[in-house]
Amino acid sequence: MEGIPAYDRDVLVRCLTRHYETLVRMGYMEDSNIQRPPRGGWGDQIDAKSLRIMGRNETVIDLLRHLPYLQKDYLIMPDTEPIQYLGMMWDDTLADKMAVDKSLSQFYPPLMPFDEESEPGMVCLTHGRGSTDWLIDTKKGYVYPCGTHWEV
Repeated sequence: MEGIPAYDRDVLVRCLTRHYETLVRMGYMEDSNIQRPPRGGWGDQIDAKSLRIMGRNETVIDLLRHLPYLQKDYLIMPDTEPIQYLGMMWDDTLADKMAVDKSLSQFYPPLMPFDEESEPGMVCLTHGRGSTDWLIDTKKGYVYPCGTHWEV
């Protein structure tokens, strides 16, 4: 019996897209609110240089370049907002700030839901007060729900 691949970007992208499309079918938001990536991905609209400084690897950057994003802020689960990596550009002092703060959770808490230094292949897709943070581990192929909502 053939095993399930540990990580498949396209499967993850389809699942997130399907989640957003379900919210559209429920009448929660308009389909025009979903920003779908062009065939080759978002390219320079995802700040790869800054993500590398933050310790994210090329697999994470590739994933973020192919995800759908929302044009407006909507809760996609109770108390949970998606992180808008599309168009998020950091200034030139990012490397200095990261050197002082040492971890993503100290530098910009929505990017990592816990204080420990995360693996380069991990990325958080959601945040919020009382949220369920969706943490993706591209090395193991896991989606971890982290957070306080119903103490997942």
